[in-house]
Amino acid sequence: MTSDLVIASGELMVDGCLRHADLEVTDGRITRIVESGTGRGEVVVDASDRWVLPGMVDIHVHLRDPGAPHKETFATGTAAAAHGGVTTISDMPNTQPPLLRLADLDAKVEAAGRVAHVDHLFWCGATHPEEFAAFAHRGAMGVKVFLAGREQGHQYNSELSITDDGHLLDILAEAERQGLPVAVHLANPEIEQLWRRNWVGRGIAEVKQEIIEESRLDKVESASRVLLLAEHTGAHVHLVHVSAAVLPLVEQARARGVRVTAESFAPFTSTDDFDRYGVMAYDRYRRPAEVSALWRAMENGTVDNIASDHAPHTWEEKVVGERDVLAGTSGYPELDTIYPMLMDRVLRGSLALGRMVHLAAEAPARIAGIEDRKGSLAVGRDADIVLVDPAGTWTVNAEECASRAGWTPFEGRELRGRIERVLLRGSTPEEGRGRFIARPMERGSSRE
Repeated sequence: MTSDLVIASGELMVDGCLRHADLEVTDGRITRIVESGTGRGEVVVDASDRWVLPGMVDIHVHLRDPGAPHKETFATGTAAAAHGGVTTISDMPNTQPPLLRLADLDAKVEAAGRVAHVDHLFWCGATHPEEFAAFAHRGAMGVKVFLAGREQGHQYNSELSITDDGHLLDILAEAERQGLPVAVHLANPEIEQLWRRNWVGRGIAEVKQEIIEESRLDKVESASRVLLLAEHTGAHVHLVHVSAAVLPLVEQARARGVRVTAESFAPFTSTDDFDRYGVMAYDRYRRPAEVSALWRAMENGTVDNIASDHAPHTWEEKVVGERDVLAGTSGYPELDTIYPMLMDRVLRGSLALGRMVHLAAEAPARIAGIEDRKGSLAVGRDADIVLVDPAGTWTVNAEECASRAGWTPFEGRELRGRIERVLLRGSTPEEGRGRFIARPMERGSSRE
């Protein structure tokens, strides 16, 4: 039998190891993995001396659509994903308006389906638990809790913020009943405002030392509270951009049987880089010991997955922080660069390739409930494939990136490894080809 496509003579990432083999694709799915040189397909792609990896599954991105098309749109954000080897994304609900009701989810699914380059899921805002059953039936990825107050900055919509523990307990209990994971942005606004009270009206250079020395007490306190309530309700909590200080609490909670997963962004910017990146990396800086702890936690399994937390802003919005850090914006665009930069770290010997692929593809697909379709090169999975030349290089250049933001803090950085081709279900990602992927219902949930 002849397949539609064969990826021939590549080094395939299968079960955590590279295997010299051919991979066959029919109707967008992987149909066979066979001995190198024996695959048969109408179209043959020579992958000699290339890594053949699953596309990254990034379950934490902010595409700013609807509401801020000057920053990003479904079209530009998913084009950035495709450029960077990210073939599945899950978008966050802090848009304008925020995604709070089933009608908002329906509208987002329809709008994205017209323009998306890659497959996609959606997190929904958690402030209305009466909507959770409808979210679950529609296939939402889960619900997102922002433990943040309006005072933390303009980027957190007050309609999404959870400031009452009784409300949070209700959210966790209903999410457990509906089989929905709860992503949690950890924060304690009162503590954070206490630490940052002297930052008001000051530029980032003026508060450099305060940023470097800032306490993580707000993260530890809020994590303790969330994990206690998760233990009480049985809910699955997914702690996003987790701080190193929270990792011991995650381990202790798991030992007690709490259903908790921990996500980290790739900590590419330590406080040692402060003078190099300045305002570009604001709120992504971590002290060197914290950076090392996060990478260790990725290796040993305390951290479950890596996500970009793609946070596009215009340069004009970002540079405000040079004169008033609290009026500036947090994060940076990263869908174009996250997977290439992780490959660079592998090729420099500081992260095993199999572990990186697990963190970036296999584990997030499992957390999303779509591991039977995404995240690995296995028979029956979607043929979401990234071909990498490990001997090649790529110099990061914002002009080559597809994000509408138009800038990157990593401009000019030379990366080892170069993505040569990206396939979504066996074909080149193009506008409108991306599909909504519904999270399947959990057995035993009240959705059935």
